[in-house]
Amino acid sequence: MSMFKDDALPSIRNRALLVNVSFRKPQMTKFDRKATNDAEMANNARGAIKAQKMLYPKHLIDPIISLEAEVYAYLRRKTVRWGDSNMYLLDASKFMEVREQLEKYKVQREHLVAVFAQNWAQVLETAQDQQGALFDASVYPDVSEVAEQFTMHLSFLPVGSLGTDLFDNVESEIKDAIEKQVKETTNRLVGEAVLDPLRRLMNCVLNIHDKTSREDSRIHDSLMKDMEELVDAMPSLNVMDVPELNDLARYCKATLVKPTEQIKDKESSARADVAQAAGVLLESSDINPETAKKLSTSERAAMAEEAAAKMLESIKGIV
Repeated sequence: MSMFKDDALPSIRNRALLVNVSFRKPQMTKFDRKATNDAEMANNARGAIKAQKMLYPKHLIDPIISLEAEVYAYLRRKTVRWGDSNMYLLDASKFMEVREQLEKYKVQREHLVAVFAQNWAQVLETAQDQQGALFDASVYPDVSEVAEQFTMHLSFLPVGSLGTDLFDNVESEIKDAIEKQVKETTNRLVGEAVLDPLRRLMNCVLNIHDKTSREDSRIHDSLMKDMEELVDAMPSLNVMDVPELNDLARYCKATLVKPTEQIKDKESSARADVAQAAGVLLESSDINPETAKKLSTSERAAMAEEAAAKMLESIKGIV
């Protein structure tokens, strides 16, 4: 049975588009046969070791790698994942904002790459110091090629439509089967796209409840940051415009998002109020607030996943 009504697919096509960011870099590692042979001989091993040599000093390449991680983190905050692909669903109303920021990141990365290339002599010198006898200058590109091997591509694509003439030249029976499978797949991915912000929201609720309900927990300034960003971004993350999801975000913003200074203040009731509101939300998701304390990151993620799935099942229009 389809998870969504038939009008769900046109809705998502009208509201969202797919975005992807991809990076390319020069080869970062190189198989080292000598190091592999030496290690196997030293351990009387055969075919058990494959030594990879790190070509670039970490501290010199890290600024570029860190910026790439920042780009992906930004994209995840502004979008929801589209299945298991490297594509993300972006609310169409946020297109200009997100594209502008991604273009800024692209310029920043180009600047960092230029600095890296300008310091090429230092890169090779440091690499030689680190690798010692394993250093082989022939595996490195010429400095003129280095910057060209660093690329960043932005892709914006429509979600797609089953009403095009894509399958017009396919036999009718096969065409029907293809369209049925594509629709089922798209419905599943739409369901996951709705589940994603629910899961993230519940993960934040679990974390906030844990920290505010225990007297021995430390309240960091960053406690509310994830929740605050999530509820503010919910209208665009809610790609199917599910009213219940927007209502939930508003509830969280009204009852859970408080200045950390108030929560740290032992004379204030803010900490107890937040803990109580988070506990009510957990109980409504069939989670015992007491069992939700002192969980590991993976345990909290699993609990958030289960709670989000239950909430998704209960939302009107999703069967």
